[in-house]
Amino acid sequence: SQNSYVSIFAIALVLMNAFATYDLYPSDCCVIAGPADVAAMDWMGKQLPGDARIGIATAELNVMASESFEGVVGSDAGIWIPPLINRITIPLIYNSEFEKQATFNMLCQTGINYLYVGEMGQTFNEAQLSAHPAWYRILLALPKVKVYQVVGCGEK
Repeated sequence: SQNSYVSIFAIALVLMNAFATYDLYPSDCCVIAGPADVAAMDWMGKQLPGDARIGIATAELNVMASESFEGVVGSDAGIWIPPLINRITIPLIYNSEFEKQATFNMLCQTGINYLYVGEMGQTFNEAQLSAHPAWYRILLALPKVKVYQVVGCGEK
């Protein structure tokens, strides 16, 4: 019938417009991994021991308007470590104060022996980590990605 043809024509117009104008790439706000992260993951998969415990940056998840805690979500490419290189990750809030003794003690107590600083997203404060070489030894230094080893646990 004529109504069927009109409906099909209208749907075809909408689909052609969608394919011509819709951006099929993720929004910039949601991209948390870059080329340097991929290179770092490859390096970590080859260099870090299988029982490594890696601290990764996370942010508090806020979906609802309520004040109640909803959990944490990965805030840089560190979230991809378990599925890509099969290492254990421990979530840490991205704005953790790594220059403080209490934070270092917590890392030692939880057995975190590496920290991943990603290329983009909400990452750890790299300046705080590099300011304490007695606590955090740099193992991999790419222009935008760093991997630190937590050292000095158990030493007085």
